[in-house]
Amino acid sequence: MSRLFQHLLLLACVAAILTGCEATSFIHRAPIVSVDGAPGAIRGTAFGGQQPIVGASLQLYAANLTGYGSASQPLLPANTITTVANGSYDITGQYTCPTPDAPVYLVAAGGSTGGSAANPNLTEMVALGSCNALQSNASTTVARINEVTTVAAAYALAPFMTGVADMGTSPSNETGLNFAFADVNQLVDNATGRSPGTDLPQGAKLQLAKLNALANSLAACVNSTGGTAGDNSSCGTLFTAATPPGGSAPTDIVSAVINIVQHPGQNVATIYALAAGNVAFRPTLTAMPNDWTLAVTYTGGGLSAPSAVAVDADGNVWITNRGANTVTELANSGEVLATSPAVLSAPAAVALDATGDPWIANATADTLTHLSNSAAVMGSASGGLDIPSALAIDPQGNLWVSNSGTGSVSEFTSTGSPLSGNGFYSSGITNPLGIAISTSCSHTSACKLE
Repeated sequence: MSRLFQHLLLLACVAAILTGCEATSFIHRAPIVSVDGAPGAIRGTAFGGQQPIVGASLQLYAANLTGYGSASQPLLPANTITTVANGSYDITGQYTCPTPDAPVYLVAAGGSTGGSAANPNLTEMVALGSCNALQSNASTTVARINEVTTVAAAYALAPFMTGVADMGTSPSNETGLNFAFADVNQLVDNATGRSPGTDLPQGAKLQLAKLNALANSLAACVNSTGGTAGDNSSCGTLFTAATPPGGSAPTDIVSAVINIVQHPGQNVATIYALAAGNVAFRPTLTAMPNDWTLAVTYTGGGLSAPSAVAVDADGNVWITNRGANTVTELANSGEVLATSPAVLSAPAAVALDATGDPWIANATADTLTHLSNSAAVMGSASGGLDIPSALAIDPQGNLWVSNSGTGSVSEFTSTGSPLSGNGFYSSGITNPLGIAISTSCSHTSACKLE
């Protein structure tokens, strides 16, 4: 699991952390309907709010797997497919998948709504998923393109995008990109263009009004003749507000919403005001939000005062429950996979070894507990621990634990045998709350402590 993907999942936890450790839910960080038709066909409509977009050019892009934000691969001949009077489009047999599993997305660019002049800044998108799944489909894929599908795609995919035609990931994190595409189906139903998506788990709660409010703000630019940053038009106001610190102003709507997602606290009032009187998508916010962060809240699985989180190579999320002395394992989709027995003691930290098995630091028992990847107890470790507060595992599989009680660090082998006696001490360590491992760390070389 790449550091970036782990970071994305941890960002999804921010809302829960900010509410305090007594929260009883975990915040996670975003299917296609088919009808009879030719295999691989994609059909649908493009709308600006409740108005069809006429004359928009359609392009199907495959994400690049050679680097983050690298140029996407266009799969359709340029300017050959456009939306007609009712906003509809039909893509039948005009594309070939560059690789079977390449994730693809569809962009509508240009065109006009309500009989106005064409909007050169208009771009909207819908994230479709695996190209091979589309092309091998015995029926037609139905996808509506509008502001809601655009916002949903941006929330899930912004870490991989630098522009409307630039989406990619490193070769080692294709799994992370696929998870992001799957997250889109929790945020929006691509077939109807409405939120939430059909994959949102039962019991999960999406900030639906906030997602719709941002979509309503985008609609002000979509349903106009365009503009440039600083010209006081709807698009110009959006582009000015969405200009990143030290960066250039966007010139299209998808790029603008990507910037908003990446800088959610910037110019919130200006962006929110764009939706004044525009209620194309409901429910919507009735007051300005503090920021444009978006969270899906998951409940169940015994979550109780969650205190720490870790992500394994399969995208499964492990959460320590300080209130219940257990650990909960969630799938990337939020489905509960396992809950450990209540044998822990104020679990404060969790780390995953090379096999995906979690180790837990027990703050009030001064011990470590080793669980299997199905949350069964496998063993324990002790010796020199004093209110263990954080846990990390180095490339050799050794466990490093910070002790907030004594201002020390303890080290154990991968099987739980103490390596450091009563711990390493340093005059520079006081009440340590975190620990991290350098890429070359072992018990014979220095490690980075926080």
